[in-house]
Amino acid sequence: MKTPYETMFLLPPTISEEEIDAFMGRLRESVEKKYGEVMLIEKQGVKKTSYAVNKLNSAYYILFQYKGRGETISEVERLLKNSDEVMKYLSTKITSKPGKPEPKKIEATPAPETAEPVAATETAEPVAATETAEPVAAIETPVPPAQEAPLAGNGTQE
Repeated sequence: MKTPYETMFLLPPTISEEEIDAFMGRLRESVEKKYGEVMLIEKQGVKKTSYAVNKLNSAYYILFQYKGRGETISEVERLLKNSDEVMKYLSTKITSKPGKPEPKKIEATPAPETAEPVAATETAEPVAATETAEPVAAIETPVPPAQEAPLAGNGTQE
């Protein structure tokens, strides 16, 4: 059974499109040779990296999704590791279907507890622009009494 994987790798930002296409052709051939199939090759372009990689602050990002067995991912990683063009790579197993993100649950935010609900029969009066709201009084917290200095090692205070 073929397992879906994705590999994100970084190439130097100065690399040409012809060199990228040649490298992707070699990568595609190695996947197909190891009984895998390529699902997606997404060239994401040059982006800024979060830290310097090989003394460069930007890189050409490529997302490569494929299906295969364990030997397929081993061959892909071997090719990326031994390539002079590749700056960094990361391979992961895809657990959800590619291209379809999982739906996010949207939870309703609870109403503030201090707010008073307005009854359906009451209407709230709008506040005129000339009126000013009264400032909320600061709540004072009690300050604990100062603690005494600890005793010295022989039982006397210094």
